Amino acid sequence: MHESSTSAEDRGDRWVVAQFLLMLLVLAAGWLPPGWPGPADWVLPGVGAVCSLLGALVAVWAWRTLDRAATPYPRPREGGRMIDTGPYAYVRHPIYSAGLLFLAGYALATSPAALVPLVALAVLWRNKAALEEELLARCYPEYRDYRARVPGAFFPRPASASGD
Repeated sequence: MHESSTSAEDRGDRWVVAQFLLMLLVLAAGWLPPGWPGPADWVLPGVGAVCSLLGALVAVWAWRTLDRAATPYPRPREGGRMIDTGPYAYVRHPIYSAGLLFLAGYALATSPAALVPLVALAVLWRNKAALEEELLARCYPEYRDYRARVPGAFFPRPASASGD
């Protein structure tokens, strides 16, 4: 499916560069007008701050759970092991979920203009996650069972749910 996206020698540098550029665009767009209209201007910053804080906490939890397996690249680390504990017991890509929550909170706290690159980042992360899942399934035979046990890629969902 995504084989052409990364060869055996490629760690996935283009994916990482693209995601960091889009994250920077979200942050920069937060400074652009217009701000949120009317009453939303005083409510959304607080809601956004809570979302960003929760996103940051989940991101730290997920990264620490990965420990030595942590990498920004789609290709798993050599000699690593599959992680299915901590937030990975609930969703398969909690760092992406946390990043989306953090940046959505930032957009709510700053400017609707930040939502445009955020949508592009969400699409990029969905595609990168699909590639990661292919690579994880090749490295770890138990990944297919894990995927059936934890059906939500970015958000928790019941085991009987299908799709992402």
